Amino acid sequence: MGSCEQNRRKAANRDLYDAVALKLAVSEEHRNEEIVLGGQRVNTFERTVRWSQQLAKARGLIAPTGKSSWELTGKGKDALHTAAPGIVRPLREYPWVTSLI
Repeated sequence: MGSCEQNRRKAANRDLYDAVALKLAVSEEHRNEEIVLGGQRVNTFERTVRWSQQLAKARGLIAPTGKSSWELTGKGKDALHTAAPGIVRPLREYPWVTSLI
């Protein structure tokens, strides 16, 4: 969500992947790791970011503004600015995510 705020509201998926990777210090190795799902190669890092993005959308924190473009909603801005330190943790701290990134 912070990426949307830093980019003055709108962010493309590629911008989000880059911002999350930078913020979490994701290595190039993890960033480029792929798995095969349903016979197709899938980038695990981008898949995890998209999952998080869909969760934020479902919670009303972001809204699509076009193809692959998102912005914070009022609720998202409030959540971002009122989050207590330690509430947002790096993905690596979640055991179920470790195998995905």
